[in-house]
Amino acid sequence: MLVNIIQNTISSFRSALAAAEVITTNLKMWLGFETSETLGTEEVVNGDYSNGLTGWSTQIPSGQVVEVVNNQLHIDYDASETQNSTGVNQTIFDANKTYQIEVDIESITGTIRIQAGGVVNDFNTDGIKTFIVKPTSAILYIIRSSNGNNVDAVINNITVKELTQITPDKSGNNNVGELFTGKALDFNGSTEYVNTTGFEMSGTSATFAFWIYPKDTAYQFVMDLDGTVRTILGLFNAGSGQVFAFFNSGFKQFGTPIQNQWQRVVFRVNASTVECYVDGVKSGSTLALTSPIDLSTVGNSVIGGRYDTTNAANRFDGSLSDFQIYNAYWSTDDIAYDYANPNKLAIDNPSTSLSVTNLKAYWALSEGDGLVAYDSGTNLEEEEVVDGDFSSETNWVLSSASISDNKCTMTSVGGASTYFYQTGLSLTQNKSYKISFKATRISGDTNLAFSSFTGTNVPNSPTISQSGEYSFDFTPSSTVPNFGLKRVTGNSGAVWEIENFSVREVTASDHGGLINGAVYVDAQPRIPQLGMMNWAKSTPVADEVTLIPNPTIPTQDIFGNAVRDRLNSFNLDGTGYAEVADDASINPTTEITVQCWIQSNTESDRGLVAKWKNPSPKDYMLYKLTSNFRFYIGGNFGTSNTIPTSGWVNIAGTYDGSNIKTYINGVLSTTTALTGSIPNNSNTLDIGRYNEANGTPYSERISDVLLYDTALDADEIENNYNAGLSAHTN
Repeated sequence: MLVNIIQNTISSFRSALAAAEVITTNLKMWLGFETSETLGTEEVVNGDYSNGLTGWSTQIPSGQVVEVVNNQLHIDYDASETQNSTGVNQTIFDANKTYQIEVDIESITGTIRIQAGGVVNDFNTDGIKTFIVKPTSAILYIIRSSNGNNVDAVINNITVKELTQITPDKSGNNNVGELFTGKALDFNGSTEYVNTTGFEMSGTSATFAFWIYPKDTAYQFVMDLDGTVRTILGLFNAGSGQVFAFFNSGFKQFGTPIQNQWQRVVFRVNASTVECYVDGVKSGSTLALTSPIDLSTVGNSVIGGRYDTTNAANRFDGSLSDFQIYNAYWSTDDIAYDYANPNKLAIDNPSTSLSVTNLKAYWALSEGDGLVAYDSGTNLEEEEVVDGDFSSETNWVLSSASISDNKCTMTSVGGASTYFYQTGLSLTQNKSYKISFKATRISGDTNLAFSSFTGTNVPNSPTISQSGEYSFDFTPSSTVPNFGLKRVTGNSGAVWEIENFSVREVTASDHGGLINGAVYVDAQPRIPQLGMMNWAKSTPVADEVTLIPNPTIPTQDIFGNAVRDRLNSFNLDGTGYAEVADDASINPTTEITVQCWIQSNTESDRGLVAKWKNPSPKDYMLYKLTSNFRFYIGGNFGTSNTIPTSGWVNIAGTYDGSNIKTYINGVLSTTTALTGSIPNNSNTLDIGRYNEANGTPYSERISDVLLYDTALDADEIENNYNAGLSAHTN
């Protein structure tokens, strides 16, 4: 928590300092990658009618009323009017995107129609109405619903925003970066599935949450658990096109999701009812269960098909990501938080009653490679240790050890006579446990190990040889009484401090499921974005498998590997990128500056900030070579001197109509003569790649991407470097 507060304080200070010291009138884009948002910028012009009907086209039959009074849209049609497809409209939608529409209806008599790109929604009650559309045409209409419909409606506001994930533009120019660093597991609908057999949990309350991209309307299973009460989650029940859940007591059908787009689906279940939410909004009705769920004993379980893997029927066709199961009933606030914060867990919600122990399975499905879909859920029972935070000595047996300030200090005095343990803490033969704690070596070279204090160490006990946060899975081959830590080797003067000693039974495998044929897809929008998260390139394939943090120990993955801290930067792994839509404000013609921080590496031929295609059209680009970089203006470039191949480096390129200049850590590096205007094409601006090509993504962090329509001088470049220095120490 303290680290987060410090980082946020640094971030705020950095923002304030940079804004004070740069030429803000010429700053056209500033992507800090500090946060992400699930909604894009506002698409409606004058949606609050503060400028009358400016921005709106109107078609008003004679004698009918469509007008703005006191910043409210009034629509008044009588039943005698035969034209209904008239009112106000704007050209807004892109048929390849998904949008959230919110309309605030002050009052209404009759029925008003919001026709969004061919998708119709009718409303006859007041209040705020929110809905999701994937449009088939470009125009937004506000009209009455049908001929003969008497309508008198007053609308306060209408807003349309693309459903995506963006990082905001702090320059105020709305040059937001759309994020494409999500990963998912893709299934072919016939032969592919993930065998998750081993998952079980107790209780009659549960929540199942997952991101889903369905590709067809076949009757198909997303997950099938052969429990005491068989539980199936699926899509597109035959003939109805609805989400369904099955709990031995028949199919429970909900609303209809839309194909070929990402959606967040949440089922929440208590002892008597089940509900479904799609993209944070309740879908269908609350439905009754004839018997509670029971997953305390599960024979087989499968993601993407039937639990009986020999039966190929009903296999899922599409992609899945971020699959979570809780033994708790999410509140509506938990559901809203989960949807609005896809890079976080519901347990991070400040107002939640959930805890990490409620998370019973967490298949991120974002590894990117490998044969296992890893489960990063805790799957843990209640704490076995009493006073594991060392708040008192009451429950501990100590030898050459003492407890104070929530720490147990062990001082080695020779032999194996230094230890702490609890007599009531007994580990059962063949049960699995997760053991975690923090160990800090104060002095000396003593190693520590787990012990039963019956004369021998615990079988297969790991040795603690250096400071760090530890988390181990342990299945004893015989019953282990009096469990604790003791000194095993080293000199007699060594001192260790132990904090937060925890032992919990593991009730299901946390090593995930075996992938049968399904493949990973990269560069996905909307779903959790690895670029905005901490993660690790982890065991067993260190250079390929990407694992999210362990929810219990966020500084590690489930194998104990240290995660790469995002540090309020764009945390790329070589498969993702961000896009900024073409706009006049990022198309300067005479002068330009592009500046950013990068965590350097030895990669070459990588785009960092690129509005540039090969062979054409070429605008401008910061381009990474092995140990230097280039700044391109069209097909011409200036090449910097040597940069470090590790750690944070601030790089910049400027062009003033006469010279291309490169800067390293605020200092002028090279000058290359060039004259002429900057090419001005309709290229998308890429962050983390160039040429809009998946073969060129960068695999390290990028931060504070600045773009100006002027060539900053050396002092201004240095000011920007100094403003960001405290947040980019190596």
